[in-house]
Amino acid sequence: MTDTTNPNIQIKVVSDSSQAQADLRRMDNSLSKVEKRAESTAASLASLASRLATAFAGAAVVAGIAKTSDAFLNLQNRLKLVTDSTQQLVSLQDEIISLSNATRSSVDATSSVYSSFAKSVKDSQEGILGVSKTVQQAVALSGASGDSAQAALLQLSQGLQSGTLRGEELNSVLEQTPALARAIAAGMGKSLGELRSMAADGDLTTSAVYS
Repeated sequence: MTDTTNPNIQIKVVSDSSQAQADLRRMDNSLSKVEKRAESTAASLASLASRLATAFAGAAVVAGIAKTSDAFLNLQNRLKLVTDSTQQLVSLQDEIISLSNATRSSVDATSSVYSSFAKSVKDSQEGILGVSKTVQQAVALSGASGDSAQAALLQLSQGLQSGTLRGEELNSVLEQTPALARAIAAGMGKSLGELRSMAADGDLTTSAVYS
């Protein structure tokens, strides 16, 4: 029987098979390289994101520390003006911070109110702290936002430091912390309308508000 197999065809098939395997190997290598590059890129992006997050977190921490340091420095400078010794200063700082925590108010606002009274009235540290606490509690009862409460207390402090609470300052207190305005009026045995008249006439003095 004659072998009809064409050797040329056999050689071509083997050759094509070898070429296909070589092509597959090259494809695998290419895919492997692409995968490695993708993994490398993903790792680089993850590393970049991590570094950015760390950088921003660090900046936030530094800003927080700086802000706290400024607030503490302001507290010291303000209280130095109304204390006679380092021991009294340290003691008063602790009291102001405790009072701020108890009334959920800022240390800056509490120290501002305290120092305003301390500069204008003759009373003990305990007495002034007591009145300052009443002011902060009334502000809290007003339900004002932090910024509004801060603005009202700033106006109040400015008026108290000048010796007389004027119309603009009183209006700020009336509008932003009405409970505080009512407490002041009640403490003086006056109505809010009478309080306005006193402010307009320049009779709403720090001593009158404090008493």
